[in-house]
Parts: sequence; C-alpha cells; structure tokens
Amino acid sequence: MTIIIKSTVQQLLKEITNRRIIRKEIKQILNYTEYSRWDLGVFFVGDEIKELNLRYRNINKVTDILSFPFHQAIKPGKLPTPLTSEHKNLGDMIISLPYIIKWCKEHDENVKKRLPVLYTHGICHLIGYDHEDEEGYEMMNKKEQEILKKFWDWKKRCDGSESESESESESDDENERD
Repeated sequence: MTIIIKSTVQQLLKEITNRRIIRKEIKQILNYTEYSRWDLGVFFVGDEIKELNLRYRNINKVTDILSFPFHQAIKPGKLPTPLTSEHKNLGDMIISLPYIIKWCKEHDENVKKRLPVLYTHGICHLIGYDHEDEEGYEMMNKKEQEILKKFWDWKKRCDGSESESESESESDDENERD
C-alpha cells in the first residue's frame, strides 16, 4: 500500500499535523474497509479547490473535499477485481485546508478531529458511496459512522502511547511508501 501525500499549502499543513500522522490515520480507516492494501493519493490545497469543483462538478464554490475514484464501483463498497497490482488504486482525495480551518472555527471544532472525518468521507466516495439522493445518503452515512466508530475507538486506545515529540521527529517525506 502506498499513500502519496502532496500539498500546495505545506506550511499550513505543518501547523496542523504531519504526514506520518496522516498516513497512520488513513491506513487505520482503510483497515475498516475491504481495501486496506490499496493505494491512494491525498492532496492538500488552498482555494484552488473552487476551480476543481467548478471544472469537475460544475459547482462554482469552495468545498472541503473532492474525491476522484480510480475505479467505477460495481455497487457502493464493492470495486471491480483489479487486473494487476498496479490497479489496486482507490484514487485521489483533494482537501482544502483553508476551507476546513474556517469551517472548524465557525463550528467550534478541532481541525485534527475533523480531518479523519473527511478522510473517511473521501474514502467512502472512492469505494463507490455517494449522497446524491436520500437512499445513497443513508447508505453512505451508515458506512461512515461504522468506520468512524471503529476509528475513534482505536484512536482512544492509541492516545498516550507515543509522545508528540516522537511524532514530529519522524520522517515527513512526501512519497514515503507504507
């Protein structure tokens, strides 16, 4: 599994978290799906997400996350069997940090707690869930809540097991392979 993390807002990203934590959280979220050994890309951007939202969804506004699946799902949560190991790619998530920071301030929420929710939401889109209608919304919400319950239980067990200084001393290489 490879998780590629890129950022056009590098300083902002460093103020919030680091790549090692992002990888660890995403890997854990993927463990609660059938796609724990699949690759994916995560791109942290600024307000350029508005242009992407317009280009790919015909919506002319800033958003928190866009997901671009590599495969078309057979049904929500079920992707086609990959032809080769190179096809074990979920796709890419594009996340707007300035938007998320602003949203968290407006809703009195912690950005570090919001990011795993967005990773989960994006991964659900990558594996075929959507919220275009009420039925899709219900299915996707149920899957997200199922994953997040397991994730937050895992996070509680992990808290305190490593110090913040250990986390920050880890490599922050953009293309580190897992």
